[in-house]
Amino acid sequence: MKEIVVTSLIRDEAKVKSLLSLLQPYRVTVKGHFWVDDLNKMAWASAKSELFTSNTGLWIIVTNQASLATSSTLKGLSGLSLLLQSDEEILPPNLLILLEDGTVETEKLPLPLQHAQILPLNQAGLGAKVVGLLHKPLIQTQTEYRVKLHPLYELGLWIEIGPKQPHLWNGVMFGVHGAEINLQGYGDSGVVPENCTIEYPQEGLKIKVGESEFVAWAIRNVINDTHSYFARVTQFPEQILFCPYANDDEAEAYIFKLC
Repeated sequence: MKEIVVTSLIRDEAKVKSLLSLLQPYRVTVKGHFWVDDLNKMAWASAKSELFTSNTGLWIIVTNQASLATSSTLKGLSGLSLLLQSDEEILPPNLLILLEDGTVETEKLPLPLQHAQILPLNQAGLGAKVVGLLHKPLIQTQTEYRVKLHPLYELGLWIEIGPKQPHLWNGVMFGVHGAEINLQGYGDSGVVPENCTIEYPQEGLKIKVGESEFVAWAIRNVINDTHSYFARVTQFPEQILFCPYANDDEAEAYIFKLC
């Protein structure tokens, strides 16, 4: 039986209980929590291990305009969404954002949240719509790359980058906006390497994209679907940029807005 996880950015028990009462007649299992906005302690990561399982079919975010205007909250939600999307053991759940007030356009959300469906919290027939979305097959976006976060409280936040099969990169350039990189590595995918040999490392490269400036590091190790590039960041970035290493300016870069 598929389950629902509710993340409430609004600390209003009455509103959450009202939502739960709408779902009660459908006899679905619902787990929930109030959001903890603490990037330093990586509180966003704990929600994944505590609440999300292979049975989770729908993630509901209950929010308002003020909460969605808070960069630290958006960073945490982006981090949690990326954790769910990169989990190789379970399929990521569908995402529903329930708005207490106003409207939000999905393309203005951080990239990891743009697959969400958005409805008003007072939507007529909300219970039936929620259950329908719970059982709706997830359509996953096909990409040529992999992005995975490793929130290690004592070792910092690591970001893993690599291509998917059958692609191969002759190195990686990775940049951040709104943070700094202080360590990079190379190794087997899925595990932050303890020791590694880096080929032709570069640090402190400046890349300007629109109004944003990225500070990038790079290596020339060959990266495939079983090996990855890893970078440790000083704080949760506002944006990340990455691309296969190139000796000219022709490489296509991927940019993730995270808040």
